[in-house]
Amino acid sequence: MDWARTKTLFIIAFALVNLFFASQIWLIPAYLSAPRSLNPQQVEIRLQELRFRGIKVTAPVPRTMQPQRMMEFQAIALRYNLTADKLLGPGWQKVEEEGFQRGEAILQISNDGSLIYTNPVGPGGFNQTKAEAQSTAESFLEETLGLPQDARLIMSRNLGGTIYLEYRQIWRRQQLAVSYIRLWIAQEQVARMEWYWAEPAGRLATDLAIIPSTGALLIAADYLLPPAVVNNVFLSWYSEPLSAARWRVPCVWVIETVDTRLYINAFTGELEAREEIPAGELPANVE
Repeated sequence: MDWARTKTLFIIAFALVNLFFASQIWLIPAYLSAPRSLNPQQVEIRLQELRFRGIKVTAPVPRTMQPQRMMEFQAIALRYNLTADKLLGPGWQKVEEEGFQRGEAILQISNDGSLIYTNPVGPGGFNQTKAEAQSTAESFLEETLGLPQDARLIMSRNLGGTIYLEYRQIWRRQQLAVSYIRLWIAQEQVARMEWYWAEPAGRLATDLAIIPSTGALLIAADYLLPPAVVNNVFLSWYSEPLSAARWRVPCVWVIETVDTRLYINAFTGELEAREEIPAGELPANVE
């Protein structure tokens, strides 16, 4: 037997085994060993801190910290004159740079593809239910711009006789905060509509670590006027309407109270936007 050769083979074999075990310890990406969820005690500590600051959280607090990816969206091109025909009917006139008008109805289309339609209604005492308002809204959409197949009603509120409805986009069972359709229904008519819709083009390939929901809540507390009650917390993707054919959108934590919606960047912790949720007063031109 060639003992020198056998000894060399044993040394090589042991070296390979040691390299394998070392790789399991040191070469696994850091995010694989990072905690993926909060425990109940961590959540309760943050909720106590928020209560001390005058912020009460009634919504379930997500405990997951799974890495997320940015998304890409692409614009839906609007043909301005055709859109005016659909919403205002024939005989409209061009007003200012981005506006169209027929009678009292006004349509404004921005370069980013968002639009605002107003058709003021006079005072009246017609009491409509939320179901009736939803039927009016969806019939109006089907007859004009169309109701997107991925649109879902996420909110309906009675604002003292006028019903506010909000539709958002659902993609792979997740609510996206990029596209929206907001309608105010009064006296069986659409008194106002704010519309913007974009197409999700998929997620990017890179996983990125996110801040926990409790971290987003602490950040949101800096922008909420106490006392405040948070009634919704969830992950989504958000951007304002953009004048671009295709763009990237960050993952966000959405924090909602009865009248405010905050979008906290889940990657950086920065406030992306703040929206007021209609809770009583109506926008201009809705009388």
